[in-house]
Amino acid sequence: MVKSVNQFLLCVLVERATDGSQPSENWAVYMEVCDRINETEEGYVTVLTAAGLC
Repeated sequence: MVKSVNQFLLCVLVERATDGSQPSENWAVYMEVCDRINETEEGYVTVLTAAGLC
């Protein structure tokens, strides 16, 4: 179960960023994931946790 809204949003963003059915790369989504990771010192942990919960 997703523990926070931030983890849920990251999960959605990671799913969009890694969706192989997209016709082209979506750099806006890639940058949004990067921005969310860099918001805190432990942002990468949140992303890894969210990715495991997706």
